[in-house]
Amino acid sequence: MSKPTTTSAPSALAGMRVIDLSWILAGPYCTMLLADYGAEVLKIEQPESGDGIRQWGPPWLGGESAYFLSANRNKKSVTLNLQTAEGLAILKKLLLDADVLIENFKPGTLSRLGLDPKTLAADYPALINCSITGSADGEPSKVGVAKLSHSPANIHSAPPILGADTDAVLSELGFTSEQRAGLREQGVI
Repeated sequence: MSKPTTTSAPSALAGMRVIDLSWILAGPYCTMLLADYGAEVLKIEQPESGDGIRQWGPPWLGGESAYFLSANRNKKSVTLNLQTAEGLAILKKLLLDADVLIENFKPGTLSRLGLDPKTLAADYPALINCSITGSADGEPSKVGVAKLSHSPANIHSAPPILGADTDAVLSELGFTSEQRAGLREQGVI
């Protein structure tokens, strides 16, 4: 996989390490903003196909989907097959040094991989686990994309401006008060 384009980023979130298991829009947009503010974001993609939006075009920029590049700037992108024991072992090793895990799989996917919230909390007590789903109750929803327009970090609003109040910015990105408190306890923010 090629590396998305990089822009100069403020360093307010420098030192924060994010594992990005998200794809298409909601998760990549959230992690793109974190990367823009200086977080180190490692985007994990499927072997061969990568994130589904890599194939969305035109427009194309140097053979890459402009849509993919716009939602994944400032990230490091690697492929990892989470359906194999080797792929899961590599992910678990990466999580040892991560502050945040962001995913937007269908509800139950991480549980099937042995990475349910209780297991993650036990194995990685400092890890902030953010799940972005298309429903409020954790059940699959046919209106998940519509619900995006009501979230604080949606594409229809201007991105928050990072100033002295990093906590407010993370709140605008949809991080809960508990998740922000966890990042403060770790000294990340």
